[in-house]
Amino acid sequence: MEKAYHENISVPWDREGSFTRYLLVDGNYNGKSRFHLFDPWHCLHLGVGKSWAASGIMLLQKYVAESNVDKRIAVMCSEYRQFCKRAKIPPILNKFDIHSLGGPGNVERNGHWSKAAVTSNLMLFLEDYMERNAETVLRDRDLQVFVS
Repeated sequence: MEKAYHENISVPWDREGSFTRYLLVDGNYNGKSRFHLFDPWHCLHLGVGKSWAASGIMLLQKYVAESNVDKRIAVMCSEYRQFCKRAKIPPILNKFDIHSLGGPGNVERNGHWSKAAVTSNLMLFLEDYMERNAETVLRDRDLQVFVS
């Protein structure tokens, strides 16, 4: 990759897209090619990771001893804030609810947050929560996917 900053390489397209034609301000060597680099961090954390974390919370909330989904998610949110405090990490997302996790009645869960670090924090929280509640997790076939 270092080479791309010093030597010209051919562009990876036949027809240049509007992003690099109109928006790109990097006039350095291969600026246009580097603009379209694959970004695994954001692909995971703002892609499949958001869905994974939101789905995990929704699967877990049904085991919280409260009367409805909103109250159960509020308990999970409180647990998340406590985890962040114990782990000494900024929660970034100070509150989440059913809408943050994909909305009521939505079968396909997808987190509605825009910071990639929230996904990292929630995944760390899920790991911690499931370790502390292993007996519950091991009884649910769907939750066992998260165990590994």
